[in-house]
Amino acid sequence: MTAVDAVVASAAPTGRPGEVHPPGPAGISAAARVVVGLGRQGRPRLLERTTRPPLGMTLAGGDLYLRGTAGGPHGGDDLSTEVVVAPGTELTVRSVAATVALPGDGSRSQHRMRVDVGEGATLRWMPEPLVAAAGCHHRADTVVDLATDAHLVWREELVLGRTGELAGRLSAGLRITRNGRPLLAHALDTSLPGWQGPAITAGARVVGLLVVVGPDADELPDGPVAGRLAVAHPEPHLAVVMGLDADHATWRRTLAQVLGATPPADGAPTRSSLPGKGTR
Repeated sequence: MTAVDAVVASAAPTGRPGEVHPPGPAGISAAARVVVGLGRQGRPRLLERTTRPPLGMTLAGGDLYLRGTAGGPHGGDDLSTEVVVAPGTELTVRSVAATVALPGDGSRSQHRMRVDVGEGATLRWMPEPLVAAAGCHHRADTVVDLATDAHLVWREELVLGRTGELAGRLSAGLRITRNGRPLLAHALDTSLPGWQGPAITAGARVVGLLVVVGPDADELPDGPVAGRLAVAHPEPHLAVVMGLDADHATWRRTLAQVLGATPPADGAPTRSSLPGKGTR
């Protein structure tokens, strides 16, 4: 069990699976923006940071951490985050904990994310997963734009419901472009009929995605790898790893195997095992 699985289990409701939680506080609007560039000895440093609760961002140990200063997002929340990686910068983005989408006032919550990666920069996006709690109605839209020779390792994980409950309504979309040219478009919508069918999630609780853009992508295997996980190479220097699993810990262990790494106790790939480390 990973730390994320433990949090999901401890947050399980005491009522019946799939119950709708009572409305919470009214939604809020908040925006955050950070620009990270090169500092002393080539380490990342904050060039600009603007945050408003519940959105927080902190640079610690050379990594940028996304942190929520309150629970949620809750129904009615309207959030936006922008991350800019300046040219030549190598940055890893993590999060302090999983993000749990909650019902709130019963209306839709949304979080728009914009990420720009500059010339010669490398971004490794490794936050903890987004959990769609029962009764939530959440939309998450992410756009990543890469400069011509930027490198990217993007990990995205969706947990469909906490322990003992069904997933709420979640619409999650990811679009990756290079200088505006589309590289990848990926989406999941649990409000659509058949989303639990064999062609979509096949009853899995965890949907995982890893996208590698750069020469390191060509080193990953091709085709089915383990269980319900497969690697595709839509074009040179682009690899897409997609997987389904019953729990988060199993997904992380399987992903580590694909990357040729020995996972630590929590099942997460080590930083040095991830493609793009030290490349330009």
